[in-house]
Amino acid sequence: MRVANGTQVPGLAGKITNYLASKGYDVVAPVNANAQASASMVYYSSGFQYQAITLAQDLALSQASVAPYSTSVPLNLPEEDITVVVGPDLSVFATG
Repeated sequence: MRVANGTQVPGLAGKITNYLASKGYDVVAPVNANAQASASMVYYSSGFQYQAITLAQDLALSQASVAPYSTSVPLNLPEEDITVVVGPDLSVFATG
């Protein structure tokens, strides 16, 4: 799984990566998204919907924030099984 920062809050993806790792998730190095995100989204590859929903719940995101990969994912990187694109709704992690 990968976390991509879709905000202008420096280090936010890193803090969420550390949080998820502490919860037992296998997370690769965080990256910056190619565009600003208006809200956080959890994208998943085929077969990973259940894990994506569980991850969204761990981040206090609604199920509406979970979607299969599409061309609208703001990354130019190979797909991970799950990618979290961080929006301003997760900026609470910046202070935690």
